[in-house]
Amino acid sequence: MKCDLSKELLISYVYNEVNDTERKRVEARRAECAECRSEVEALTATSTLLEEWQDESIPFQLRFEPTQQTNFWQAAGQFIASLSPTARKATAATGILAACLLMLSLTNFNLSYSSNGFRAGFGPLLESTPSNNTIPQDYASFRQATLDSVTKMIQDSERIATEN
Repeated sequence: MKCDLSKELLISYVYNEVNDTERKRVEARRAECAECRSEVEALTATSTLLEEWQDESIPFQLRFEPTQQTNFWQAAGQFIASLSPTARKATAATGILAACLLMLSLTNFNLSYSSNGFRAGFGPLLESTPSNNTIPQDYASFRQATLDSVTKMIQDSERIATEN
């Protein structure tokens, strides 16, 4: 005869977490079924073993002490040296790109695009930009020119990184 008691119900019975109806059902089934009796005995033995376990106190002391004093540039150099060659190239490319963007922002570099094409220069905007936020008709060529420019910068920075 196949047992209709679930493992969860038997576990709850062992831990005394069942109501009177469920308790009577499990006890009646245990009286008839050897499989249920052995399962409850095994669960009870496991529960007893678990209750015998004691929490151990672990002496935990955590203290950070620098092994040697390093400045920022030494630490940065150690970090970069620990990177893989590919990660070093990416770090160099990112650094070069960030330095270029910083220089351009500090020198008030302006880049604008209109129907006449790209215009770049230093100082105030060379031409006012349209306020209606329309996409230029030649957006595909603008996008491609931007992608080509970024690709060239990355390739140049990777070339410089491999030369060093």
